[in-house]
Amino acid sequence: MKAYVLKSSGKPSVLKLSDIPDPVPNKGEVLIQMKYIGINYAEILSRKGLYGWAPKKPYILGMEGSGIIEQVGEDVDKNRIGQEVMVGTQYGCYAEKIAIPQERAIPCIPNYSLKENAAFLVNYMT
Repeated sequence: MKAYVLKSSGKPSVLKLSDIPDPVPNKGEVLIQMKYIGINYAEILSRKGLYGWAPKKPYILGMEGSGIIEQVGEDVDKNRIGQEVMVGTQYGCYAEKIAIPQERAIPCIPNYSLKENAAFLVNYMT
């Protein structure tokens, strides 16, 4: 799959599209085919190397987005496959797919588009 893996801090030009293995959902996780991502100030700070909560590099940026559950791990209701969800996590959304704990995949707000749902969680929680 394609993902923006942050290997070094700096200007937007440090973001390079990389080919990496598809994630696999572990017990209690869901695999989401990302459709949209939100871009917020924390990610800009993170890219610049100024965000204290950023994980150790290299990592995939992205705290929020939206997509469709494609696969579930053990102990996750299989009826969630195909569900449109908002993603809220510390990192990993700047990718085609992400595997996250099921509680971080929140059903989309029904009257919002997937695009609008992608930018909702971090702003709402803030």
